Order: sequence, then C-alpha cells, then structure tokens
Amino acid sequence: MSKKRAFIRSKVDRHIKVSRIIIHIMMTIMIAEVFYDSFAHELPFYYILSFLFGILIGRLFYVTQELKVKEEDSRLTLKKNYWGILLMLLLLTWKFFVGKEVLESFNVTWVKDALYLFSIGVSHSKLRVLILKIDEFYYSTLSEKYE
Repeated sequence: MSKKRAFIRSKVDRHIKVSRIIIHIMMTIMIAEVFYDSFAHELPFYYILSFLFGILIGRLFYVTQELKVKEEDSRLTLKKNYWGILLMLLLLTWKFFVGKEVLESFNVTWVKDALYLFSIGVSHSKLRVLILKIDEFYYSTLSEKYE
C-alpha cells in the first residue's frame, strides 16, 4: 500500500468509507442492467447523453460538500451545507417522481435505463469530487508539514 493510501485510510471517517462502498455497489448494479438492456434493446445514443448530464449535475457537489477534520480523533468527515441537501432532495425527486414523466413526454422508450445512466453519472461525479477533496486535504497537510 502506498504512503498516500495509508495516510488517507488512517484519516478518513467510517461514514465516507461506507458511502463510497454503497455508491460503488449501486453503480455496478445499474451498469450491469444498462449493459444488458443495451444489448437486448439496442439503446440509442441519447441515453449516453443522460449519463453525461448526470456527470455535469454531479459536479455541483464540489461546492456543496466540505471536508472537515474532527477535533476529537482527527479523522476526515464530510459536511454538507444546505445547498447540498437541497440538491440531493431535487435529485431524489427527479429520479423517483418527475423524471419518468418528463422522459416519457420526450418519447424515451427505456425510461428506467435513462434514469439509471443519469444516476450513474451523478454517482461517478460524487466519487470524483470526494477523491478530489481528499487529495486536496492530503496535499495541503503534506505542504504544511514541510513548510
């Protein structure tokens, strides 16, 4: 294990580790179903656009989440602001209530796959944002150590 990985493992909160594992499991299940449907039903290109749109929306989590250090055990934890909670509620509303009707009005045949691809894009971006935040912390800690 590299020194960076060992340092991050020793500093990351259990909540972040569990959420990363859950996101990976959900993404794997959704990707498997979308791959099956893409071979069985020959999904058109605009489904891939829903994945790209999900990535763009997921980038908003960069400004809505902040990495904090707990004082009692000096571990990293993720702190969301009100905008992050609102964004999460909007995404859940889109996925479970509004998205189906909107996509059906655009004559999207496989609505479930489009919503899965959107969710995969958002989840992928959230993971990338989390990794970027942890890297920022790692390098700032490293630079403070050597200054």
